[in-house]
Amino acid sequence: MKYCPNCSAELDDQASVSFCPNCQASFGPASAWRPTDAPVGEFRRFKRVEPKAKEVHAPAGPMNPFGEVLLRLFIGGIGCVILGVLAVLSAVPYGGRSDFVSLFLLSPLLLVIWALFPLQRLFKKNGKTGHDNAS
Repeated sequence: MKYCPNCSAELDDQASVSFCPNCQASFGPASAWRPTDAPVGEFRRFKRVEPKAKEVHAPAGPMNPFGEVLLRLFIGGIGCVILGVLAVLSAVPYGGRSDFVSLFLLSPLLLVIWALFPLQRLFKKNGKTGHDNAS
């Protein structure tokens, strides 16, 4: 009978015991420990450590519409500033006339329409709008 040198647990009589089932001590070829012929002290029972179950995270759903509006306003605001700089830089050589200037004047309206678009999800019911229920 072989014994574990760490906890004195009885091991199988197989010549190729690679670990102790009680304390998980390793007896592989790279290990310095080897099973002994006699117990080394009293038997010590170790708690079996169960592997923790992996937490499964639910996939992220759609973003909060109000948060998405704020994000779109921020990103769109940066775009308006860039468009404004381009409008000024392109209008200076031509005495104030440029296509970028008219586009820049329309950009706040387009920004508001684009930014408020996610709010349409609040008015949907079960994936259908109120007009789709007539059929």
